[in-house]
Amino acid sequence: MIATAITATHLENLSAHLAFSRRFRKRLPAVTLGAGSTTHNKPKGSPMSTESGQPAGEVAARARALLEESAQRRLDAATDAAESARRLELIRAEQHAAASAYHASWAAAIKAGWDPRELERIGLTNPNARPRKRPASRARTTARNGQNKADDA
Repeated sequence: MIATAITATHLENLSAHLAFSRRFRKRLPAVTLGAGSTTHNKPKGSPMSTESGQPAGEVAARARALLEESAQRRLDAATDAAESARRLELIRAEQHAAASAYHASWAAAIKAGWDPRELERIGLTNPNARPRKRPASRARTTARNGQNKADDA
């Protein structure tokens, strides 16, 4: 929780700012200090009130709760992002370790006398091999070579 000290002046400034903000317009009523409710004219013991009739302390508590909730949401989002980044780093490290182990086992099999073609026949892939491209379709190869159906006739 974030501790914030909100005085009456801060509350007025915050309420004025939030009144113009579309995001908080419906959440927090604006504090008004009209002609009869200024600090000079208010009777002793009566709490400063808002347009909705809520006491200023209640409005201040709601404002504090909104600020803390917003800060907590941002903190939670940052924590989740950091946790996701850490998990991603661990996954990448595990993938790298697995690829290294596979490469080492392939190299050990070759040193032991296995033929790479035999290893590929039993379902293993050469970790050093370049990825195979998609085979070109006949239409693309003939168009690339300048041939078409009119030339075949």
